[in-house]
Amino acid sequence: RSRMLKALLSRDAAESRRVELDGVDPEVFKLLLRHLYTGELPEGDSDTPEMHQHLLEAADRFCIPSLLQASQHALIVGLSVESV
Repeated sequence: RSRMLKALLSRDAAESRRVELDGVDPEVFKLLLRHLYTGELPEGDSDTPEMHQHLLEAADRFCIPSLLQASQHALIVGLSVESV
C-alpha cells in the first residue's frame, strides 16, 4: 500500500535486517503498520488529536493516502471552539 515504505524496507532489510526510521515514534509506526494491515485507526488511549497529528505526518511521509485521509477526518471531527 505504500511504495515508499516497501522500497525502504526492501533496501534496508536486505542489507542489515534492521530498519531505522528517524523522526518516527515507535508507537506511531506501530499504529501505521496496524492501519496498513487492518485498516483500523487508533482507539482507546491512542485515539488523541496529538496521535492523529503524528499519524498524519507519518502518512504523508510514507505516502499512505488512506491513513492521511482518516487522520485528517479525525482531526476535523475533533475541532471545536474549546480545542482551538
